[in-house]
Amino acid sequence: TGDLIVDGNGRFGGPNATGTRTVSVLSNQAAGIDVVSGPAASAEVVVRSGPDMDAKLLLIDPGAGSLGSRFEIQNRGAADIPTFEITDGQRVLMTIENTGEVGDMGVSGHGLFGGGEVLQDRTMSIKSGLDAALEVLSEGDDAILTVTGGVDKKAIVEFASATSEMQIVHQGHDNANQKLSIVSDGSDELLSVTSEDNRGDLHVTGDVEFG
Repeated sequence: TGDLIVDGNGRFGGPNATGTRTVSVLSNQAAGIDVVSGPAASAEVVVRSGPDMDAKLLLIDPGAGSLGSRFEIQNRGAADIPTFEITDGQRVLMTIENTGEVGDMGVSGHGLFGGGEVLQDRTMSIKSGLDAALEVLSEGDDAILTVTGGVDKKAIVEFASATSEMQIVHQGHDNANQKLSIVSDGSDELLSVTSEDNRGDLHVTGDVEFG
């Protein structure tokens, strides 16, 4: 084999060339492309399409049938809103739409932050200078929000303001009788419902008014 070293720039094809142009790096072992800058400069890889066409990076495992896979990372040039997509070549898996000042993300499947092997706290936040909302929407079936604690640990939904906290607490450590509580400021139990003998027992620490 021979090695080619060029001290200047290189170009294959050009604006007046007709037909497809391809540069390939092939090997029976590992193959790679390195883009290396100087210590005080940036390094870039630019994929630029024609107007209103897609610019793509393809990651392909050429295995036969289910043993193979394909991911396409692309800038959807023809989209009405500037859109970054990850697809499997046929189905859209994830999108990020540039709406001008923010990016809106869409995921067609599930999402996971952290995992069972992660031994640190994990947080997902929805923050805004105006209203912030978490919506669980179903167009044809039940919509469920599930909060699951560890074994014998609490599952909590917290409603907090700058001056107070209210919590809905599933007391997971109380295995004899399932207990759901409303707690103020993390410690003051205001109300609880206990499941016992196929019935629910209500306990209120203060006054109750009916009617």
